[in-house]
Amino acid sequence: MADHATNVWTDLVSSVARYELRCWGQFALFDRIDRQDRSPRSRKGRAIIAHLWSLGGAPINRERLAGLLWSERGDEQARGSLRQSLFQLKELTSGKRRLLIIERDQIRLNPNMLASDVARIELLARFGNLKELTRALAAKGDRLFDGLDGLDPAFDDWLSLERSKQLDRVIECGVDAANRGLASGATDDVRRLVSCLQHLDEANETIARVGMRADHAAGEAGAANLRFQKLRDALGRELHVEPSRETRSLFQVITSPSPAAPPAAIETERGAEVPRAGTAPRRRAPVFRRAQWAWLLLVALVAVLGALLLWQRGSPVAANEPVSIAVIPFRDMSAGSESYFAEGISEEILGLLARNPNLEVLGRGSAAMYKNGDLDPRYVGRKLNVDYLLEGSVWTASRKVRILVRLLRTKDGVLVWSERYDRPLDDILAVQNEIGAAVAQRLNKEPSGEAAAGPRARAPRDIGPRAAAE
Repeated sequence: MADHATNVWTDLVSSVARYELRCWGQFALFDRIDRQDRSPRSRKGRAIIAHLWSLGGAPINRERLAGLLWSERGDEQARGSLRQSLFQLKELTSGKRRLLIIERDQIRLNPNMLASDVARIELLARFGNLKELTRALAAKGDRLFDGLDGLDPAFDDWLSLERSKQLDRVIECGVDAANRGLASGATDDVRRLVSCLQHLDEANETIARVGMRADHAAGEAGAANLRFQKLRDALGRELHVEPSRETRSLFQVITSPSPAAPPAAIETERGAEVPRAGTAPRRRAPVFRRAQWAWLLLVALVAVLGALLLWQRGSPVAANEPVSIAVIPFRDMSAGSESYFAEGISEEILGLLARNPNLEVLGRGSAAMYKNGDLDPRYVGRKLNVDYLLEGSVWTASRKVRILVRLLRTKDGVLVWSERYDRPLDDILAVQNEIGAAVAQRLNKEPSGEAAAGPRARAPRDIGPRAAAE
């Protein structure tokens, strides 16, 4: 009965919308009256709809939208390309129930005229319809707006972040619905939902903990054990870490044998075996044998540390050849924002890296020449004569900032490290320090205390605009 009421309500909420947008998987826009496919023919037209949908009805400046989709062109040419794309969308801009509202300087989408698979998933989660939510998650595509990659470097940056944001949102809604379902006793539905969520993010400990609690409530200790093992494998494979103490403690509690279980040894978190009542305790090894093994282990550890120190001292890179890096001014992707904010962030990070005596940092002037380009990192590395490039994008909204940072190796153009930082805007100084430390650590040249700020710190070098452009 509750499921039926939820379906009626979700249908009622979306009934006023004339159009339906499929966000997960291949982009598709349908007219809900005649069921005709109204997807724009050009990929740039689809990208415009996708970006406006993400704003939830908020307007975007024409110049900002043009810069997002035609960042490699001049301002006038980019504006002309935007006008042409909007003309191709004219059937969505006329009539009383128009989807796009185009004004002189701004463009926005009428959210009341558009339903989407993303909104349906959120409604199902909000109303706790676990069965339909599980079906919706299982039927959704793997990636948001699949097929829109490669349109423009700036749009690719936005699309990457939007995919991460929407995936996080789906998982957040799903976990919240699962917790409420577990509290109401819908154990089997929760277990199916959690299994579906784990396919989206196998290394998410929050999802795994909810699943283990549901397995425990259903009396399925074996399923909880399997879920924990899959989580541990995923964390080791993707992040090279073990499950957190909270997850391990939960696993230990819900999988501990009951008094009715057959007598057997229980392995504790530290690995020691605690015999159950009625079983013969294991004989302990003689004290002298355990001490002998301890001494052997200590000698081996000292030998390994000594070899490591000799290797580090003899490393020509650490002693004589500091790693060189150029910080490309970050792009500001926020609607209606100016580039000075993002450039200021990248300049502060440049200053932090320059204080590291093991890094040789290129001056801002030379790197700025490649700010808006989509050039091969190998080409830029040769022109700037650096080993690595650091580039990034910045979004700000509602007193929050999101920074996407990428570290590229110029020798072969490989992306060696990438990270996303979501922070309150008031914490911008802290996140700048965090990025600087993370980059230095990734290059195996982590700054240490006074050495990073002492007189050995290098000033950024600049090769001059002529040399950089040749």
